[in-house]
Amino acid sequence: MAILYEHANYGGRWTAFGADDADFGNDEIWHDRASSIRIRTVPQCSGDGIYLYEHSNYSGRCRKFTGNYADLKDTGFNDLASSVRLVGSYGGGQYKVTLCEHANYGGTCSSFTSDDNDLGNNAIRHDRTSSVKIDTTSSRDYYLPWPAGQDLYVIQDNNRKPTHEGKLQYAWDFSEDERGTKEGHPIAAVADGTVVVRKDSTSWGWYVVIEHSEPDGTPKYSLYAHLREIDANVREGESICRGALIGRIGRTGQIIGNAAHLHFQFMDAIWEGQHSAPSVPGSFNEVGGDGVPRHHEWYQSQNTSPSSYPCPTDQYRAQYYDNRSLSGNPTFTRCENPPINYDWGIGRPGNGVGNDRFSVRWTGRFNFSSGNYTFIAKADDGIRVYIDGTRIINAWWDQVPTEYRANRSLSSGEHEVKVEYYENEGGALVQVRWERADLTCPTDQYRAQYYDNRSLSGSPTTPANPHHALRQ
Repeated sequence: MAILYEHANYGGRWTAFGADDADFGNDEIWHDRASSIRIRTVPQCSGDGIYLYEHSNYSGRCRKFTGNYADLKDTGFNDLASSVRLVGSYGGGQYKVTLCEHANYGGTCSSFTSDDNDLGNNAIRHDRTSSVKIDTTSSRDYYLPWPAGQDLYVIQDNNRKPTHEGKLQYAWDFSEDERGTKEGHPIAAVADGTVVVRKDSTSWGWYVVIEHSEPDGTPKYSLYAHLREIDANVREGESICRGALIGRIGRTGQIIGNAAHLHFQFMDAIWEGQHSAPSVPGSFNEVGGDGVPRHHEWYQSQNTSPSSYPCPTDQYRAQYYDNRSLSGNPTFTRCENPPINYDWGIGRPGNGVGNDRFSVRWTGRFNFSSGNYTFIAKADDGIRVYIDGTRIINAWWDQVPTEYRANRSLSSGEHEVKVEYYENEGGALVQVRWERADLTCPTDQYRAQYYDNRSLSGSPTTPANPHHALRQ
């Protein structure tokens, strides 16, 4: 199927073609207006799935869905559905498909647990479906390994030659396109867990293994291989949240055909001295039917999105943007511990963010005891600091490394700290911390001030426990 768009980057009016067309003047795209094109492999209406039909009584063109699809624009089936069937494992009343008028499951919606030969008798009516959501009564704890709202393609699934046989029989290869020509797509953790392996090997290239806990307490492992790079915040022995950035699709290790892809599999053990045990069956929440992604199908993730990335109390959610204005979607997001202390020099944060003209937003909730605090920020270039939504430091301009201070009285409990920073050109530095401004110590105790230098110069750093003191 070919989809022609009026503007570059797949914008403006569009028309989908599944066959030859001798005159664009009869179509929405019209003459002399096509500026970009997308080619999609259309899933055939055979086997298990949700079938949407162009006309009533299951006639006309058909499009099969096996998972949620938030926007049908790129499928060539937007505003075309007039009947629906739930076929194979999707039938029998165990699954529900919801058809919605607008993208992202908005507007008028109608839900179905069985076939309906005429959508005109429902609220959704004919030719109005723009998004499809499939729900199952089964409970799964794992999400597709990339950020929410993004699509990847299965270039090799379970029990598929040439490589997914034997101990790899339950693995998947996910790619950004149908031929594996693109590297760099972000990869995310499928569930909360602990990083147990982070290394490079001859076969897997750069790869990560995360240990998860099943409801009965037994371990289950997820493996992410052939990564172009691994995020610096992924460290062996440390916990990781669902949706956390792991790395990016690459071609490292031994790859047949040189196709850039993520090799993913579940395991129930890690063999001593080896990088992986045999793969075991697995499934994903957002994939309909049995939850198993199929060969040559596109799937949209409902994993955590960068904008809602979860971080625990006393950590920042750090969002990195490849522009100076904190605009659009973050290039990557991760949890970071305070204090903020980066001196990139003429370097860069990495993970798709360049050396210059980037920005970062850190947001977190931190526990404070009641008292007065001094917030210290140093930056090259722009810096802003907010406490509970109130801006206390504002130096949003190009500058050499410059320090700023602000005092605030805080009540006991959690308070939100937000820091915004941008780098224009040249050196890049950002540091933010806080310290008690009214800390006094009783008789027979020291007031200890710790400095990150040998000369007791500048301001003391904040100890891990500001109330800790050294007794004589």
